[in-house]
Amino acid sequence: MMLSLEGADVRVAYDGQSALDGLAALHPAVAILDLAMTNIDGYELARRIRAQPAVCDIALIALSGWGDEAQQLESRRAGFAYHLIKPPDSGALRAVIASLGNRAPAGANSALSQ
Repeated sequence: MMLSLEGADVRVAYDGQSALDGLAALHPAVAILDLAMTNIDGYELARRIRAQPAVCDIALIALSGWGDEAQQLESRRAGFAYHLIKPPDSGALRAVIASLGNRAPAGANSALSQ
């Protein structure tokens, strides 16, 4: 809701496969992915996104209840730019998205969330 209120075009997918299926058409600047999803977990989804030339430039943010060093390292290895712990602080989320601004595709202002 916070991202929508700030003008982002937010779309929600409730599982990894649905998110993957919707990415090519939407091509968001940022995708916030829950790591514990059904059918494809967030780590695997990130790997698949990074392997697809059409969408590999999307900035990825991991969102998880897990935050130890091992999970954060796995997030980086999978292709995430950031790893946030649930529930994310709204100020921290804003700061992370702002820091990704120079890496986001030109003209894109969307976020795909899990």
